[in-house]
Amino acid sequence: MNNENFTLSEKIVSPSYVRQGLQARRGHEQRIRALLEQGKCPEEGWSESTIELFLNELAVLDSNNFLGNCGVGEREGRVASSLVARRHYRLIHGIGRSGDIAAVQPKAAGSSLLNKITNSVVLDVLKCAGVRSVSSCFVVPMATGMSLTLCFLTLRHRRPAARYILWPRIDQKSCFKSMITAGRASASPSLDVLITLLTLGASGYKKLLSERKELYTHLAQELKALAERHGERLLHTPHNPISLAMSLDGLQSSCDKAVTQLGSMLFTRQVSGARVIPLGMKQTVSGHTFHGFMSHSDAYPCPYLNAASAIGITKNDVELSIKRLDKCLKALKKEGNIEKSELGTPSEGSDEQTVP
Repeated sequence: MNNENFTLSEKIVSPSYVRQGLQARRGHEQRIRALLEQGKCPEEGWSESTIELFLNELAVLDSNNFLGNCGVGEREGRVASSLVARRHYRLIHGIGRSGDIAAVQPKAAGSSLLNKITNSVVLDVLKCAGVRSVSSCFVVPMATGMSLTLCFLTLRHRRPAARYILWPRIDQKSCFKSMITAGRASASPSLDVLITLLTLGASGYKKLLSERKELYTHLAQELKALAERHGERLLHTPHNPISLAMSLDGLQSSCDKAVTQLGSMLFTRQVSGARVIPLGMKQTVSGHTFHGFMSHSDAYPCPYLNAASAIGITKNDVELSIKRLDKCLKALKKEGNIEKSELGTPSEGSDEQTVP
């Protein structure tokens, strides 16, 4: 409820009652504002209603809760069990990005904000507990063994010539085993999986698998038809029964930046999971440079758009994504034609270019 909605409510219920409710809500909002401004653990604990209001406000910032969102990615925030969704306050997408758990997830602004605030509050609590020298921290879904294992792996990366771990006698299994294997971890994933499978039953799970296969065929047909309308083609990927790809050669030729712009346009139009892969991307990961990054090949022959029929996808996801993709392609081609007409005919020798 924002101020405008409260004003409208005064036409339905006595204004004095509505204003009283508005004042009560402002009390919750003042606590939330202080948390966001200071990033510290509140001196006095919050009521459950304030916490739930805050979590619900964060949840609506995640794309899986957007009204009108359509997902065509391999890892969409889909939940089969409403019990699991409620248990997590519909904060389903998770945190971090590939290779960086601390990175902000574009599809999950609410979950990312939750993660950042949690880290800040935990840092404040660690300092309150007497660890004054600590400068940063982050919360991970692991216990002693796996946490230590990751620390050791990081140290090995920083000191590749090191051969030994100095271990003071600590009679706790995870401390010793973490130099070999991981120990105890959170039971939360197991709980979610069990609830989901008990909710679906074997027949429900098989139905989801069957629907996914049917919608893969539907997505392939729709994507192929769309590609042909725009002078592109559906790429031949016979060994991949989940993901599909459509070439973007024509888009690349119309404007150098059009391919990456397409990805941005789809994202802002609430098409999540569709990945656009331009030519010539280069990425360095842990000292190793990958050419043609994201295309899984040093020299893939064309830029392309990737979409997937993952479990839980719906017919509405397919049709909405195709409709929005079609509009984006038309808009970009129109812009490309305008740019070409403004530039005019290129001079002789202009085709000799250095490609970065």
